[in-house]
Amino acid sequence: MLLETNPHFPGQPDSRDPQMQELFSHVNEILRLAKKLTPSEIGSASLKEIWARNKRQWMSSNWHSGANGRKEEDMSPISATIEIDTILLLEHLRKYAGANADFGELLPSREKTIIYAPKKKYRDNGDPYTGCLVALDYLLCRQNKSYEDRGKNLVIAFGDITILKDNFSISGPARIDNYVGPIRALYNSERKGFP
Repeated sequence: MLLETNPHFPGQPDSRDPQMQELFSHVNEILRLAKKLTPSEIGSASLKEIWARNKRQWMSSNWHSGANGRKEEDMSPISATIEIDTILLLEHLRKYAGANADFGELLPSREKTIIYAPKKKYRDNGDPYTGCLVALDYLLCRQNKSYEDRGKNLVIAFGDITILKDNFSISGPARIDNYVGPIRALYNSERKGFP
């Protein structure tokens, strides 16, 4: 796509372009919200507006359409998640920590748990970059701003996930060292001194 430039302002987009006109309209809508809301409220309020949701969807579709033929639903870290009953996770953890293990109050207090399994679908190499966890936390778990306000737990699992009716297990050769090891080796070779 060729970017049309404004002949009166070299290097600037053509202000008559439909996308630029839409941008001006959106800026005006943000300014309208700014007249009645505090700065910290504007972002969340704008996402409730239909114009913002439509633009967000349009941007997402355009980005995904250039993703080498992959399905849009497989491009999200959500595709690498599984939702389970928290009781299944607790039973799995007790196999390793002992029957009387104390997991505190927060983990057992939430009925459901989101398991992020990087090797499930998202990204072919299963690289669990940090941004995924933050995004999944906000998209699937949070009910408010604090991590304590999660409606669901969030867990990352390295390995193959198996869920059979009332049984949850993690198996396979995948361990956290499989992900940290290559990063440590690269860092040591370039910077000499990863802890």
